[in-house]
Amino acid sequence: MGPAPDHYTELTPRWSWQLVLLSYVVAVLGSYTTTQLVIHATGCKSRTWKLTWLGLAALTLGGCGIWSMHFVGILAMDLGIPVSYDVPLTVGSFLVTVIITFCTFAVDEVLAFLQQIPRRNLNLLFPTSDEAGYQRVTGTSGENTPVWDEEEGGVGILNPPESPRTFIERDEADSETSAIDDIPIARTNVAPFWSHRAGANYVLGRIFWKFWLSLSIPVMLKGFFLALAYAAMHYMGMFAMKMDAVIEWNPLFIVLSFLDAWLICIIAFVFMPQRVESMRQFIFSLVAAAGAAIMHYTGVYAATFYTTTPPPYNKGAYPLYVAFYIIGFALGTCFISYIMLANIVTQSRNRLAEMITTKRRLWKVLAEKEAAERANKVKTDFISVASHEIRTPLHAISGYTELLEQTNLTEEQRSYVEAIKTGCHTIQLITTNVLDFTKLERGNAETRAKPVELDIRLVAANIVKSCAPSPQQTNVDLILVVEDEVPQQIFIDEIYITRVLMNLVSNAIKFTNEGYVLLALEMERNEHGDDVLLIRVKDTGVGVPPAFKNAIFEPFRQADTSHTRKHNGAGLGLAICKQLITIMQGTIEFQSTEKVGTVFSVRIPIQSPCKPDASLGAVSKYTHRGRIALLTRNRLSFDLLKTLWTNRGFCIINSPENIPEADLPEALRQADIIWTDIEIFNQKPALKDVVNTSKPLFICYQETDVDLDMASLGGNVVGVKRPIIVHLIEEWLQNPDRKLENDGMVHSVAESSTSIERTSAEYIVPVTKAKQVSSGKTKEVRFSVENGNRQIVNGAEAVARTDSGAELLAVPDSPAREKTQSQDENRESRLIHPSNVSHSKGSVLLVEDNVVNQRLGFRLLQKLGYDATLATNGLEAVQTLQANPLKFDVVLMDCQMPVMSGSEATKRIRAMERQGIVFARRTESMEGSPPRRLPIIALTANVSAESRVECETAGMDLFLPKPLKMGDLGNALERFLK
Repeated sequence: MGPAPDHYTELTPRWSWQLVLLSYVVAVLGSYTTTQLVIHATGCKSRTWKLTWLGLAALTLGGCGIWSMHFVGILAMDLGIPVSYDVPLTVGSFLVTVIITFCTFAVDEVLAFLQQIPRRNLNLLFPTSDEAGYQRVTGTSGENTPVWDEEEGGVGILNPPESPRTFIERDEADSETSAIDDIPIARTNVAPFWSHRAGANYVLGRIFWKFWLSLSIPVMLKGFFLALAYAAMHYMGMFAMKMDAVIEWNPLFIVLSFLDAWLICIIAFVFMPQRVESMRQFIFSLVAAAGAAIMHYTGVYAATFYTTTPPPYNKGAYPLYVAFYIIGFALGTCFISYIMLANIVTQSRNRLAEMITTKRRLWKVLAEKEAAERANKVKTDFISVASHEIRTPLHAISGYTELLEQTNLTEEQRSYVEAIKTGCHTIQLITTNVLDFTKLERGNAETRAKPVELDIRLVAANIVKSCAPSPQQTNVDLILVVEDEVPQQIFIDEIYITRVLMNLVSNAIKFTNEGYVLLALEMERNEHGDDVLLIRVKDTGVGVPPAFKNAIFEPFRQADTSHTRKHNGAGLGLAICKQLITIMQGTIEFQSTEKVGTVFSVRIPIQSPCKPDASLGAVSKYTHRGRIALLTRNRLSFDLLKTLWTNRGFCIINSPENIPEADLPEALRQADIIWTDIEIFNQKPALKDVVNTSKPLFICYQETDVDLDMASLGGNVVGVKRPIIVHLIEEWLQNPDRKLENDGMVHSVAESSTSIERTSAEYIVPVTKAKQVSSGKTKEVRFSVENGNRQIVNGAEAVARTDSGAELLAVPDSPAREKTQSQDENRESRLIHPSNVSHSKGSVLLVEDNVVNQRLGFRLLQKLGYDATLATNGLEAVQTLQANPLKFDVVLMDCQMPVMSGSEATKRIRAMERQGIVFARRTESMEGSPPRRLPIIALTANVSAESRVECETAGMDLFLPKPLKMGDLGNALERFLK
């Protein structure tokens, strides 16, 4: 409006300081609420929830902080005349300020959304920026804008942001730190007009410096449009006043009010999103509200009111509803905002508490894990040291026991020696299992499976041979079945599969008192069509109690832990099996019924299997091949053998319990093949009548049988030494003469060409005839199998008879398992006894620090026929070799010794060899030949893989673990002295 006419009277406003203060409070309330909402919106990851919170912030800032503050300020001004409001203009002023405030708040989010649209390449037009509108140089430190991890409803936890969104506020404690690394760079090349260090030590200087550096064209443009909207709202609100008066405007104050609004908007865009601390938020709200109030009252002072109403001017009044609406709207908006924020804070607090609890649990678990790892390492180190300490005296006990065994002993003394050897073997087995288990627990490179081409039939046969039932288990049969489809050669880890089979079979035998233990090998295909080796170990033992089934593969666990338990052990066998099978990428499962038996099923994938040998399965399983009279010593074995032979095309007659003695001859006459045990054979006279007939008579026996009445045996009798290998017996049935040569003799193991023939010769021997001269008589014999030294091996030694049928040749005495092993070692020891040697076999340097082991080593070397020289540590060994460079043939080197270890001594010896100082002793036959490397054999109680690698790296030639057997030592020495 222009200047007022002369007849108008100027109105002088009267101010209510209470309402002025209330307008400022409303502005503070709106600013503080908006700050909370913007901070929360800044951290939201969901665009929808971010826009929602920004819309609520626009409502509180534009509607409460500006619009409501404006009208409260207008109510504080009493012009002395009645005033009312134009409702459309009033509502329009509200909508203008809220909408434009929301647009300026949301413009960055909209631009960010547009930049993500691939088909609209807007990156050049709208470069990525944060709410403050600037780009940054990556800094090294600082406090970034918080980010809220959201769930539904925008609820989240305050976290550090992924990237900075606004300027970083540093604490007062960081005031001495340079902020150059975190300086935001304006896109308009606005350069500071003073060095930022000029006011770095002053709070106001730092704030102004940060504000100046945060300025950019987008920020100023957004502030300009928002200030324009606020100015439009202010003047629309004043034009909405309906009164009997005119207004004269002062352009200078109008410009000042706009500039004030512009500055307030720029400050809001720069500082509002980064108010993290509560006190800073409140101070910012006070300053922003003061700026908004200054803008309002500057705009009010730009207007001069003139009226034609005659005095007195004391009738000023506003509609009462205006005050209620304004105050109600302001408080309602803030109240709703704080309800939403409080709800989010509550949920965030709960989630934060849950996160803290979870993190504490995680920290506890991590601490427990680290403690467990430390304890596991300590345990492993302890086991290694304890194993070494156990093996060292065990070496002395075992060695002296072997020496004692070679002296003249009574039967009672010999039984004591056997008991000592059995105890030593048990201790060694337990320590080996514990070491193996700890090695598998570490899971390092040395435990990886290393498949090789392997004859699985030979491995299985050796397993059942070494795990044969003890002499006390007279009613237990061990049976091996390898199906025809199993290839002759498969690729599998030999050590691991041997260990698995050994543990499963020996475990089954240990818990079986009557019946049988079956080891069956089959082939099947998995769901991917790959070949899988199926191993089943079935027994009729005590079974697994239901309460123990879930813990059967746990280490150091046993079903019976009472003091009266019948079965001993450390509880590691099945745990080791499971780990080895897992390493071979296989699976193991079991089914068990208590007091009935257990079946373990192992499935291992086979790598590149060979095709099965055609000679192994030429006969169809479904072809009728004859009738078998099956007479066994227990019904459980009968049921199993009946199933096995029926699957191979044979027809089985009734069990012996169902055949009366009078009817037995007729039943045997109807059978094509007769299968029985030596116990049943000696009890049934009708079986002896079958001898010297055309029907094959299979008699199962074992080495410890002493009641062999073979005087009436004939050529149709085939002795089957336990354990029973079904597939080899079937081979013999297909071709009984396959192994015979022109001389009619069964060839020895050393002369066999294939693994099948070698195994067959050990377990089943067909009838052969040869002439043997003994005491001037000609005898028909069934030959025993011998090795290359003409010694009886643990195989199927056949019984023999004379022409008269009255003389029984001696059956080789080789009891099962440990007794057989000890007697083989005795025979080997007798072969190398010094009494059989006419001169010294060589000179050995024994390097050993333990006095007991020194004496034992001397005695063993003397028994083996070697000259020995002693060195008590590695340094003494080096000095001895320096003094006698060509005296020794072999060095036996202990690894752990004082002064100098065996590894260090070996390195020095090899260095002296390279210098031409030390060589192996030269004999007369070596004259003219080049110098020979001095063999060094490691003797140590530390049997870990690391120890082996250390010995090999040092230059040792062979690794012999303690306790050492005389036979192993003799073989090792002969290996280097051939």
